[in-house]
Amino acid sequence: MKRHRSYLSVMMKNRPLPDPDSLRIPRIEADANYAAMLNELAALEKRLDAARARRARAEAVQRGVSAGRSPLARAKDLLAGGTIPALDPPKEIAAADHEANAILRPAIFELNTKLADLRGDLSVIAGREVEPVHTQALREAYRALQYANVAFGVAAGIRARLRAAGFDPLEFITPFDVPPGAAVLGDGVSDGKQLQRWREHMVTRNVRLD
Repeated sequence: MKRHRSYLSVMMKNRPLPDPDSLRIPRIEADANYAAMLNELAALEKRLDAARARRARAEAVQRGVSAGRSPLARAKDLLAGGTIPALDPPKEIAAADHEANAILRPAIFELNTKLADLRGDLSVIAGREVEPVHTQALREAYRALQYANVAFGVAAGIRARLRAAGFDPLEFITPFDVPPGAAVLGDGVSDGKQLQRWREHMVTRNVRLD
C-alpha cells in the first residue's frame, strides 16, 4: 500500500493546467516572410488560371466557337473602338502551354517547397514556445493514468476482501465496471504494460514523464 499512498499524494497536489485557448499562438501568416511568399503564390496561381483561360479561348476559336461573349457584346466593343485581333489558335495554345508548364507550374512548385521549409522552421519556433505546457500536460496525464490503475486496483482489492471474508461483492453496492482498456494500463510493475510502453515511447521523444 505504500505505492498507493505515494501516488495519491502526488495526485492530491492537483497542479491545474491552462486552457489551450489561453495560450498565445499567433497565426503563421504573422511572419512577414511567410505572408509575402503566400501573396506571391496567390499571384502565380492567379496567373496560371489566366493561362488556362487563354488556352481555353484559343481552343474555342480553333473549334469555331465564340470566345465566351455574345455577338452583341462583341459588336459593342467594336463600336467603342475595339478591334478583332488576328489569332492563330495553335500558336496561342502553344504559348499558353509554355507559360503554364515551363514557367508558372515550376515556379509554383519551387515556391511551395520554400513555403514548406519555412513552415517547418516556424513550426519549430512555435512548438518550443508551448513545449513546457504540453510536456506538463503529458506528465499530468501519466500521473492520472498511474492513479487510475491504482484506484481500480483498490476497488478490486476491496471486492476480493469481501469475497475472502465469505461475503458476495454485490454489484448494486460495490460494482466493478472498468472502462475498456483500463485493465491493461499497468503501472510498470503489474502485468499490464501499456502505460510503461507509452512512457518509454515518450522518452524516445525526449519527454521525461517521471
